[in-house]
Amino acid sequence: MKPEQLRDLAPCEKCGRSSKVIESRRVDMSNSRRRRFECMSCGHRTTRYEVSAAFYNQSIENERVLQQLKLYIDKKSGVVNKHVRDCNTCEYNDGKKCNLEVPEFDTEEATNCTYYAIKKWRTSPGKRSSSATA
Repeated sequence: MKPEQLRDLAPCEKCGRSSKVIESRRVDMSNSRRRRFECMSCGHRTTRYEVSAAFYNQSIENERVLQQLKLYIDKKSGVVNKHVRDCNTCEYNDGKKCNLEVPEFDTEEATNCTYYAIKKWRTSPGKRSSSATA
């Protein structure tokens, strides 16, 4: 038998003998097919939906890209959330809570606030000051 003919034969779900394709159609705009099989012995009919290997592989690749993108976003949001927490606990402006928002990192006030936080971190207990080691 030719390979094309083997593809069109499948075991019957009821009796286990071979069944043949009696109808084959494309489903929607995807690369899947709807096939109607009929058993050559008992006459039982079944419908199967088959997805092409190329469409399946593309779906798997899209899933991988989405997973990688989700990991990237989770990592980035963790960094942004850390900056927001640090900014909310900072007391650079005369003992008041800092009111800088994350998009304002490039402003002069944000730069001063960052220098203040670094200076405070270096001189805090348990941390070495850069001037003490020099």
